Amino acid sequence: MAYASLLCGVVGVQFFVRDGRNFPQATNAWGEVRRVGMEVGMLVSSVSGGEKVEVESDIEWIKGGAWVERDGSIVVLGMNLGKGTVAGDTAR
Repeated sequence: MAYASLLCGVVGVQFFVRDGRNFPQATNAWGEVRRVGMEVGMLVSSVSGGEKVEVESDIEWIKGGAWVERDGSIVVLGMNLGKGTVAGDTAR
């Protein structure tokens, strides 16, 4: 969901717990939340400051986006909407 939100224009994600008195102790889950948060944080400058380029796929359940950064490098983000697996080069 965090990566999908970036494709839709969101520039940050905040994870939270509903009940502060009973903080979940799922160490592995919170490790994953930290990892995704760090990755999203690294992508935010590209998504918010780069020039968005449309990405098309021949496979309807693959969505993507790309951003050209100030230095000319390109950041590409792709998402499989979960309707199947993909092999080979599908973006153009």
